[in-house]
Amino acid sequence: MIDWDACRQRLREELPAEEFDAKIAPLQPRRVKGKLKVYAPNRYLGDEVRRKYLQRIAEVLGLSGSDIEVKVGSPTEGEPLGSDGPKGPKGPRGPRGKPKLNPAHTFDSFAVGDCNQAAYEAAKEFAKGGLGGPFRLLLLVGPVGHGKTHLLHSIGREILKLHPEAAVELGHGQLFKEEVVRAIRSKSSEAVQKLLQPYKSAGVLLFDDLKFLDQAPKVQEEFFAVFAALTENGGCLVVASDRYPQQFQNLDAGLQSRLVGGASVRIEPLDLPTSVGILRKRAEGKGLSLPENVAERLAVGLAESNGHEWEARLLVGAVESLEPMAQANGGGTTMEMVDKYLHPLHATNRPVPTIDGIIRETAEYYGVKPTDIRGKRRYKLVVRARHMAMFLCRELTDQPYAYIAQEFGGRHHTTVKAACDKMAKASRNGPGKARAQCRDLLRNY
Repeated sequence: MIDWDACRQRLREELPAEEFDAKIAPLQPRRVKGKLKVYAPNRYLGDEVRRKYLQRIAEVLGLSGSDIEVKVGSPTEGEPLGSDGPKGPKGPRGPRGKPKLNPAHTFDSFAVGDCNQAAYEAAKEFAKGGLGGPFRLLLLVGPVGHGKTHLLHSIGREILKLHPEAAVELGHGQLFKEEVVRAIRSKSSEAVQKLLQPYKSAGVLLFDDLKFLDQAPKVQEEFFAVFAALTENGGCLVVASDRYPQQFQNLDAGLQSRLVGGASVRIEPLDLPTSVGILRKRAEGKGLSLPENVAERLAVGLAESNGHEWEARLLVGAVESLEPMAQANGGGTTMEMVDKYLHPLHATNRPVPTIDGIIRETAEYYGVKPTDIRGKRRYKLVVRARHMAMFLCRELTDQPYAYIAQEFGGRHHTTVKAACDKMAKASRNGPGKARAQCRDLLRNY
């Protein structure tokens, strides 16, 4: 069943409050003949949802792209609501032993490039080995919207293809947290054990979005117990995360130690060739013709409208939006169609960055508190986050050093200038990690 309320809550957790209120809150869901129609109040918002959010909504609801459609206007009276509560296990898991894996997420449909080659190969090796392979723990790390969930589901589908009777479980950080908290509040140890048993007894546990465990000590304890039981029973664990375990400020040290003890591989920010590959793979899967030069035009235009950065969901959403025009043209996608699609995106003014917003984004990225960045704490991670936030404030706003210094706890303007100079040098000529962090944060603007 479609649980729109749970989907909204998940997106509320993942998106900034302003973005959620402007882009997700106005949507009205309706269920029609087993499919979900999501109504947007105007064409602009409809295009935004198709381009940027549709793929994620489908993932959260466990639907394929063909099962969900964005419409402009208001729902027809009499259409049933798209939220009537789940019947049976909540979240991404279906009946026990049959995880609800996205059928569109396979290794064949994953576009491979220099930025994700290592992660792709590691995921395939893990899936090939299955329960008896050399990997017991694999950590997939990378920016939001760059294919971690795709690889996670691909691993599950491949293992079940090779071993149909394998006990594969799919978990998500937010839902795991909510379920554990609910069970603990029931004050029933039996309820907690009943909830955790499928995870503990899994042959392979696929766990998405580690960040939701960061500030939940009790939930971390139960996840640690799951981890220990998996290890004892010879099970395997694959975790997808936007950060390495040691970058979470409030993650239990013992859990951090366990998580860094396995194989870890990073997905770097998408480049142009990989982005073109994603567009063409998606189009091919829909039976559309997307010539390479047309795909490149589309990829470049999307990057220009998104702070010169690519996101897999952004690319997938573009193909979804172009599909009706291409189908009307016999399945062929032309330059004219691409230019027509890109025009309103380029005409849209991006939000003006603010110092408060930059500090919040930077704090979330590094897993620290905004008050730490503004304050006087000198932990290494806090200092790095503070310097990065100062640098981004100088790069993205028109405020002078002295004004920025006041916003960072009344510091002297020379402190801000020194931090900006240091981070500017690191972003250009420093180690790859520093450059990647700058790109990850700048893409939000």
